[in-house]
Amino acid sequence: MDDSNRVLPHNLEAERAVLGAILIENKQHPRVASIVSATSFFRDAHRRMFTHIELLIRAGVDADLLTLCESLRVTGELDESGGPAYIASLVDGIPRSSNAEYYAAIVRDKKRLRDIIMLGSALTGSAYGEEPPSGVVEQALSGFSTLA
Repeated sequence: MDDSNRVLPHNLEAERAVLGAILIENKQHPRVASIVSATSFFRDAHRRMFTHIELLIRAGVDADLLTLCESLRVTGELDESGGPAYIASLVDGIPRSSNAEYYAAIVRDKKRLRDIIMLGSALTGSAYGEEPPSGVVEQALSGFSTLA
């Protein structure tokens, strides 16, 4: 099967919901942060926003639409993050901020699937290369132990 045209697993709606839930209710951040990190997000703009939200909260600043946009503007990342209109849209249509942990679990699970695919690809490359079988098995065991 040719996987070259397949898109890696992700759920942009869940990513948006996580960010929106935190922006609506900052107290969701610790719960979400125990499940995902910035690298869990598929979309680069979402990774950037999550990072800035965390920086704001850790600095004791309420993370909201204005403070997030300003934080991204200061670092020159506002346009790369979709701009103010996209950021404002994150809080539209969030069914319940209390479901933030559920949305975060979806994001985490999609990241795990991407990690499995990447590991599988690396193992395939090693198996086709000059790596001895024992080395490929060791790479597989090591890789899968970090995914658990």
